[in-house]
Amino acid sequence: MKLLEKEKLCPSRQLAILPANLALIVVGLLDLASTIVLLGAGRAVEMNPLMAEVLRFGLPAFVAAKLSSLALFVAVIEWYRRARDASAAQAVGRFTVAAYLSLYVLGFALANHRSILG
Repeated sequence: MKLLEKEKLCPSRQLAILPANLALIVVGLLDLASTIVLLGAGRAVEMNPLMAEVLRFGLPAFVAAKLSSLALFVAVIEWYRRARDASAAQAVGRFTVAAYLSLYVLGFALANHRSILG
């Protein structure tokens, strides 16, 4: 099947970026900003063990790792959408946003359960 025929069958191929990937970028940037602010205020700890280890190298390394991993994931999904299967890329993007938000809320609740419950 030619690329033009695929684009007609799947309109998400024509978007500049999948809405799920845009949402992932926004959530990732909000997560990064809130982490920086709360870490600076001494009111949070990094719950992701890998990122907590990166944080030991300093805030610039933490920010670079966070932004790099986010950009790499979005780039791979966007490539897959254009080169292979747009509907699969869209499903993976939606799942990733839901999983990210779920893990963020769960991590926040676990880290702050005493403050939340009184």
